[in-house]
Amino acid sequence: MESLYSHLTHILNTFPISEIDIFSIPIDAPAPADEHHPFLLFQENHQLAIPKKVLLGLYAHLTQKLKHHHHHSPLETLHMTRILLIQNPDHQTALSLRRKLIPHNDHQELLKKELELTSLLLSISSHAKSSSLWSHRRWVFHALFHQAPATRLCHDDESPILQDAIYQPHTHAIPLTQIEKELAFNLTACDAYPRNYYAWFHRKWIMHQLIHSTPSSVSSSDHEKEEACDSERTRLLHFLSLHPRDHSATNYISFLITTTTIPHATRVKFIQDVYTILAQYPQYETVWSFLKFITISRTITIREMVVLFNSHPDLSQLLHSLNNDDNFSMFVTHASSASGGHNTLAAQELQVRERSLILCLRTLYFIGSHFQWAEWTDDVALFLLLRLPPPAILSSPDQPPFSHSLHTKLKSLLERFIVR
Repeated sequence: MESLYSHLTHILNTFPISEIDIFSIPIDAPAPADEHHPFLLFQENHQLAIPKKVLLGLYAHLTQKLKHHHHHSPLETLHMTRILLIQNPDHQTALSLRRKLIPHNDHQELLKKELELTSLLLSISSHAKSSSLWSHRRWVFHALFHQAPATRLCHDDESPILQDAIYQPHTHAIPLTQIEKELAFNLTACDAYPRNYYAWFHRKWIMHQLIHSTPSSVSSSDHEKEEACDSERTRLLHFLSLHPRDHSATNYISFLITTTTIPHATRVKFIQDVYTILAQYPQYETVWSFLKFITISRTITIREMVVLFNSHPDLSQLLHSLNNDDNFSMFVTHASSASGGHNTLAAQELQVRERSLILCLRTLYFIGSHFQWAEWTDDVALFLLLRLPPPAILSSPDQPPFSHSLHTKLKSLLERFIVR
């Protein structure tokens, strides 16, 4: 194992590797006549492939060896922890040792190499969602650009999460070129692993550094910052068109809408563009979560929200279908039972429509109850959450049938969202 460790270390130190893949090989696979065997090196693409079995053996060997790291040089320890992190990106001991061994002051080159290493590790698809790696990457940025003291006064209008020390701007602002490079790299990780919360959190952090740089640390003009934010909104729209189910992406978009200072018309236009993409998929919860956010956060006016809701034909049709159905039969129809259990295309289409109607009505009632247009009651909760047909639940003998009371409440609510 020691010879394999030396061989892999030599490859990592010699060649400019930008991507690593861990692969499995059949036991009886013939050994290729290659000087880098058992590793596969694609120099033109700067890619390295490591057999999983070999990596597991190296991990066990280096784990034991690391227990005596005080007998090894700092450079040797950095080499060992690098390979341990290729197998296990959340190896806290390895990450902690690296932070202790890499000096902060006057060692910019070492810190830049550490940033390159985290990029390499995060290129492994299984590692792209490692919270420890993303946190370590922020530590490198802090060391490179020196974070401002945590005692910085926060504005009263900042949300509690933005007052956290992790969000504080750096004493020496991160150059705009570095921020743009980081945003591009981060998006590849978001694309590699769906709903990558930790990658999107890191993106919030890097954008916060750009937006909230202290006056004494500004490394770019206000105009350049505005252009960077415009480019970011364009990138997000493209990403969202490819990943309309990504809740972490829509959560980040909500963050961007509330933290960037832009003209109201520009903000409304961006919201409309996001909504146009998400509204094509009413069976996904992302569009409904986005509508809740922009309404309840008062990002746009209620009137603007109603107009926005009706601007997309698919969602407008859902609204009118609910309003025109006196018994909400489409809402309580179960597609699976209606199709006799057969997974036909017609049944799938019916299921999609049923889910869209359910999410639509729940969202409208949520918004309505927030603005006190409708009262949240147990009977409505049972209907919306359990999807029980109205006749299945009856109120007390002294009260009229449940369905009549329910329909009156819902019809009155739906009328508020229809543009005449």
